[in-house]
Amino acid sequence: MRDDRHLDVSWAQHWEDVRLWRVLHDRAPGFYADVGAMDDVEDSVTHAFYERGWSGIDVEPNPDCASRLRAGRDRDVIVEAAAGRSPGRATLHVVRTQEGTGLSTVMDELAAQHAAAGRRIEDVEVDVVAVADLLRGTAAEDPARYHFLKVDAEGAEADVLAGSGLDRYRPLVVVLEARTPDVGAPAFEPSEAILFEAGYVFAADDGLNRWYVRSEDRAVAELLAPEINPLTDGYPRKRVFADVLALADRLEDRLKESERRLVEISAGYEEALARLAVLSAEHEEALARVAVLSAEHEEALARVDALQGWASALEMQVDRMVSSLSWRITSPFRVAGRAVARRWPFG
Repeated sequence: MRDDRHLDVSWAQHWEDVRLWRVLHDRAPGFYADVGAMDDVEDSVTHAFYERGWSGIDVEPNPDCASRLRAGRDRDVIVEAAAGRSPGRATLHVVRTQEGTGLSTVMDELAAQHAAAGRRIEDVEVDVVAVADLLRGTAAEDPARYHFLKVDAEGAEADVLAGSGLDRYRPLVVVLEARTPDVGAPAFEPSEAILFEAGYVFAADDGLNRWYVRSEDRAVAELLAPEINPLTDGYPRKRVFADVLALADRLEDRLKESERRLVEISAGYEEALARLAVLSAEHEEALARVAVLSAEHEEALARVDALQGWASALEMQVDRMVSSLSWRITSPFRVAGRAVARRWPFG
């Protein structure tokens, strides 16, 4: 049975979903806003929650990523745009690496750094939206249901927060990417100033993100603060390990099927051996019978040869007798005897 206090698999990049689950596991499914959602599964902070009934708004400017989100999130609203302080247009610098396009940014200086590092850049013109406009008329208007806002905008986090209407739409938790790509230098001060001004308090820093909770629920910070550990989080597996384990399960199923088939083949083999033994015995019996028949045949041939020899000898004897002088002299008497026998048959 699944222990609902703990996630069994973490789908997020840096265990963000596990940390959020500490706060939300005993609450009814609510609402989230995921800015920089990228994918419905891979490195997704919201996937575990979506699977358990949560829904929300996913903001993603990359057309390919937005397409995947639309395919995998029927209950979510997918907004194919960048988020900023106010509506408009911007150039999205799509950074292509072997790992994907997660480094894509609307920040020109960051794009220049990626290009200098030898990464391929493709520019795409995209819409810019203010998150506050997207939240109007949604469950985010109810603070009890607006559970978290995640912002991963590759350098534009402060602009996203400035347009999120935090005075009106107040998520319980804000997860903010707080480090620069590659270098990992702190990059949260402008964003943190906006959050503090909006009545949020700092809760935790996990080395990649900084976590904030609304001041009226500051007790939640105590749940977010501890590092990932078995006491508070159980033993969640990263998605990649979950995939390996799933593969291991499939291989185990195939092994069991192979073992079952081997048992069937072994049984058939034993049956074939038993039949072969019967046929071998019948073969030996047939060989023995053939040997007897062969001996009888040889004996019969020998008797035939003996009879032929006896007949030949008798024929020669008769020939000698017929050709003898006495046989010729007594011939008249044999003739007369046969005549008398015909006349007086009862003699």
